Amino acid sequence: MQSNQVMRTVATGPAPNYTLVTRDGARAYVSNSGNGTISEIDLASWSVTRTLPAGPSPEHMVFSKDEKTIYVGNPRAGTVSAVSIIKGEIVQTFTVGKDVHGLDISDDGATLFATSKTENKLVAIATRTGKQRTLGLSPAPYHL
Repeated sequence: MQSNQVMRTVATGPAPNYTLVTRDGARAYVSNSGNGTISEIDLASWSVTRTLPAGPSPEHMVFSKDEKTIYVGNPRAGTVSAVSIIKGEIVQTFTVGKDVHGLDISDDGATLFATSKTENKLVAIATRTGKQRTLGLSPAPYHL
């Protein structure tokens, strides 16, 4: 196989933005900022198997440590949605601040990190309780 070539094209939702792939390589998840959804793709058949709600304007995403939840940033709303892959629904929403961008999860899965570019801050969110800590970080923190 030659590198840097398109292998397949899969139609997801409007304005696809960001992709996550499971550790086992079986599924991919694509945020669709044009309609507030996440497309679940079976990588064996290269087909969309489900469309999950994600909140308004979903962009960057990160898996929980156990890959049962996708945390997705909604920059226009200033929120992060916790989407249960098993239930296929948003189970929690965290208010972070305007222009949410970078997301990451701690090695133990206990803390979700999110940046607010417009508010120049990094927010640490306890994934079990939702308790938040904020650290000023400027100018315009981007990726984590």
